[in-house]
Formats: sequence, structure tokens, C-alpha cells
Amino acid sequence: MTNNQSFGAGREYGLGSHFLSQELCYLNLPCPPKELLDAVPTDNALHSSRLTRGGGRFHRSTEHSRNLNEWCQANISQEITWDLQIIEDDLPIHRDYKTNLKLSLVIYPGGDYIETRFYDPALQIGDQYDGPWQVGQHPKNLYLEHITRKHVIEPRRWHLLRVSDPHTVIGIEPGKCRISLVANIC
Repeated sequence: MTNNQSFGAGREYGLGSHFLSQELCYLNLPCPPKELLDAVPTDNALHSSRLTRGGGRFHRSTEHSRNLNEWCQANISQEITWDLQIIEDDLPIHRDYKTNLKLSLVIYPGGDYIETRFYDPALQIGDQYDGPWQVGQHPKNLYLEHITRKHVIEPRRWHLLRVSDPHTVIGIEPGKCRISLVANIC
């Protein structure tokens, strides 16, 4: 498949979209008011309503997203439920479960240089998050030869991510977490 045949490459979809690659597309959707975004706590301990996988590395929360959910339903889509995604540490290489596309807005990046890496779709990986890293197995050191693209996603800018392909997030700084407003699209 060439880039012109893949997800979005070189196509406009009427939303002022800007495709950087087949995995990432920025959208010109309205951004929630700064007051709503700034009201989201950055301390992970305050996000107690959790869906946790992998020993707490990542979870989704509705606890602090009620006002954001209402704003997004009024200004973007009434048919979507919006959650906060909290990433506490670098993620293992994975494919999202039952999701192909994710609409997302990074509220707090979790550090100064956070990479989202995409890997060859043919890469065979496990579909579970399996506990603490073994020595030398941190995702920044794995499958380097299979990386197809790396992106540093701009904070507070709507984007679509194709999460059905293998990907990881690395560079989360100790004591920080990456918090995004997310909706699974399909």
C-alpha cells in the first residue's frame, strides 16, 4: 500500500484536516475553553475512578471529565462519550483493543519530549500489558528496526490516531503523567 492509498495521506476531509502521516491527522476542531482544560488535575492520585491495565501504567477516567464531556458533546458531537486517558509511564508496544481510530486532545503531555512511535503493522506483538519491564525490554529499546514513524504530538490540538497498528508512547517523565481527552471513533 502506498502512502497515497493509506489512511488519509494527502486527503482533505472538510474539517481543515492536516495529515502528517498515515497514522496521525490534526483536525481543526474547536478546543475546549482553557478554564476547563486547566481544571483537570495533573496529580495522578486525584484520578481515582480507574480502568487500569498493566499495573496502573494507563487508565481512563470519567471522574474529572464531566464538564469536558458536556462541552465536547455540545460543540463537537452529541453521539460520542469523552473520557480522560491518563498515562503514568511509558507504554509497551501495543494495538488498542477493539478500536481503530482515536480522537484525542493532549491536555498535559507528561514531559518535554514525548514520542508516539508507530511500528510495521506486520509486527507480531502480544495484546496484553504484561507487568514490569525486564532489563533491556523497555519499549524505547525494542523493535527499533520496525519503527515506521515517530511523532511528538502537539498539546491542546485535536488529532486522529490510527491505534489499530502497533504503537507506543515513550518519554513520560518521572512524577508526571500524560493526560488526554479521548474518544474511540471506530
